[in-house]
Amino acid sequence: ASHDSSAHSPPPYHSGTWQDYVDRLTQWGLNNDSHFDQIAWLKGPSGPGKSIVAQYCAEALEERLGASFFFSRSNDRGDPYRFFTSISYQLAMKDDRYGDLLDRRICRDPTLVGKSVLH
Repeated sequence: ASHDSSAHSPPPYHSGTWQDYVDRLTQWGLNNDSHFDQIAWLKGPSGPGKSIVAQYCAEALEERLGASFFFSRSNDRGDPYRFFTSISYQLAMKDDRYGDLLDRRICRDPTLVGKSVLH
């Protein structure tokens, strides 16, 4: 689901928690320098607050954010097969050219959205 999905409602807010990480990632996201990586990857053990940091950052960068996705076991949002379709949909809604290209590809091959991510 995307960061503004009702599946993530109410979002996991904790006032002041992880603010340093949020600030650093938000600044990274606002940086126009092409020498910086274009994707941020949060990783770590279960429970320390990665989802909270990602939620805050996605909201702060919403206008510049191409797409976002979170996995959640508690509300059946852990299906990896939904990752690519969700990201593709969000990008298509933000960029008409990409949306048109995606539409043409799916019209040519309607099974595309159900193909295995393992191949």
